[in-house]
Amino acid sequence: MKSSYDFSRFFPAFEGASIVIAVTYEAEELVRNAEMLVSLCEPRDIAQIIIGICDRTTPEAIAAANNICERYPEFNFTIYKQKINTIDHIFRETLPLLTGSHVAYAASDGGTDISLIPKFISHVKQCPGVIPSGTRWKGKNGFVGYGKIRKLLNHLFERFIAFLYCSKETDFTCPNMLVSVAWYRSVELKENSMALFVENRFKMARVHLPFKEYPAVWKHIDGTKEKIPWKRLFVYLKAALKVRFTNPEKFLRV
Repeated sequence: MKSSYDFSRFFPAFEGASIVIAVTYEAEELVRNAEMLVSLCEPRDIAQIIIGICDRTTPEAIAAANNICERYPEFNFTIYKQKINTIDHIFRETLPLLTGSHVAYAASDGGTDISLIPKFISHVKQCPGVIPSGTRWKGKNGFVGYGKIRKLLNHLFERFIAFLYCSKETDFTCPNMLVSVAWYRSVELKENSMALFVENRFKMARVHLPFKEYPAVWKHIDGTKEKIPWKRLFVYLKAALKVRFTNPEKFLRV
């Protein structure tokens, strides 16, 4: 990376957070998350909250989203209908619509810790030059409903990635972050599905962006069978190796 590259534009002063929440069938979880945001955040700190729905979103979840928009107009809730029904496209399609200086992406299934967002906002206000992120490996119980094998695999993977990137961070696959919109509009991301968010984290590590980790909780979805994500781990590993040995000038737009 050329020393003349200006990273300061990735750390602007905080001027409001955009929050993007993807929902399919989790109507009750969506309502709980919305109520949590409303109770913990100040309206002046929230530029917008986009609820992303798609063709797979249930009528119950859509009804819940409409009700939330009506109940909390001061938080600028809006509904966005995705053109393509994958999690990476909620990122790609809403990126041009963001009005805040920073953005957090979340899912309404318990996989992302919504309660961290107000802490992240407070952090960015005080330390704009350091990115706040969540880690499941600090605190007492970061994994809820996960089996021992899956947790062990994640631990080994995270330690390998930290070694690969010479990093002290503990969780590269947790999507909990509050990042400047300027970064997302500058970085080229090619992966699909959840791998896009992990690819993004690897590219941040590749250019040594500074992070401050906060304990996060990751919940397994009730009623679903836990599976060891062998295929996903392989995709993540392939992306990690590719990014590690790629010149950042090839994925960062000047």
